[in-house]
Amino acid sequence: MNWKHWLRGLAAAAVTGSSTAVLSTIGTNATGDPLNWHQILTITGFSGVVSAAAYLKQSPLPAETETKTTTVTVEQKKETTRDGE
Repeated sequence: MNWKHWLRGLAAAAVTGSSTAVLSTIGTNATGDPLNWHQILTITGFSGVVSAAAYLKQSPLPAETETKTTTVTVEQKKETTRDGE
């Protein structure tokens, strides 16, 4: 399982979506009125969630990997001579 890589991608998608929403909201304020920060944060949050959902569609949870361990025991016989040595 590569959780670190998967979580990094999910966070990157959410941050990218959120920052794009902030820039587009500020850029489309053609009226020059003061920005409503509550609306900007709401749009940013939803955009981050939508981007994270798109990432989850593309890269679902990492598959679980199964690890099998095999133990081998080797016995060594002690050789004896006929003289008893």
